[in-house]
Amino acid sequence: YIQSGVKQVIVVVNTDLYNSIHKLRIPLADEVELVVNRYPDKGRFYSLQAGVQKLKTGNSCFFQNIDNPFTSDEVLKSLFQRRKDADVIIPVYDAKSGHPVLFSSAVAQKIIDISDTEIRIDHFLQTFTTRKVEITENRILTNINSPEDYSEAGLGK
Repeated sequence: YIQSGVKQVIVVVNTDLYNSIHKLRIPLADEVELVVNRYPDKGRFYSLQAGVQKLKTGNSCFFQNIDNPFTSDEVLKSLFQRRKDADVIIPVYDAKSGHPVLFSSAVAQKIIDISDTEIRIDHFLQTFTTRKVEITENRILTNINSPEDYSEAGLGK
């Protein structure tokens, strides 16, 4: 993200991960801000809200799940170039939606304003104008939910 020119990177983490990062003194770029979700049981939308609340006013936002870890400069720029086409820009590979998703500042404000944190993020985003952008990188579909997935993604043993 930083190599692509993104000036603000917000990473929402739970308390344990936050403490581990600090204990291990993992260096983070100046553009990276960790936000602690102290209530992970409230669900994914609550985590999204926690991060979006830290956005600078008027900024659009890339949203990427931690278990969908791959993106590239090419993907980010392809999505960003289409930002005026719709409120939500979704990368697609082989007719399947992937990550990251780009949403407008108007969507960000609605995320902050909504009180129903039980809502599914994909259902919420469907209420806005959407544009799908064909991407040539299949890694936008990668979803890592097990040690086997991690290994198959080329990230370790």
